[in-house]
Amino acid sequence: MAKRAKTEGSAFNPVADSLVRAVTSPQPRIITGVPDESAGVEPLNREKRVLLTPSEERDLNTFLLELGAALGTQVQLSHLLRASIELLKHARGEILAEAHQTPGLHRPAHVYRMAMATFERRVARLLLAALRKSDPLT
Repeated sequence: MAKRAKTEGSAFNPVADSLVRAVTSPQPRIITGVPDESAGVEPLNREKRVLLTPSEERDLNTFLLELGAALGTQVQLSHLLRASIELLKHARGEILAEAHQTPGLHRPAHVYRMAMATFERRVARLLLAALRKSDPLT
């Protein structure tokens, strides 16, 4: 008759043992056939926040779903914002030139919601005018 092994302390746990091996062993490189483009690229480790109203959030989420459906792929807010940043960088000169030609644009305090909405609308018009004047994005 076989004898039981003595268990002094905790019982053997194969899940915990395999987890320790997985965490402590080097991870294999996955070959995808696509060259690694991460060398020399800055990491995405900065975060910016924006406050939205509930209706703005709903409209934005709806737009992201509609854009994703039109493109046939999922589009997240970060994708849309990073693309917008690319547009702003591209049209920087035109945006600044348009800003110099826009008199009387002063940011109100946040407590003045209607004045803030007017300010943001005027900035949006400025951006639209500058983007129309900018060269095509290549």
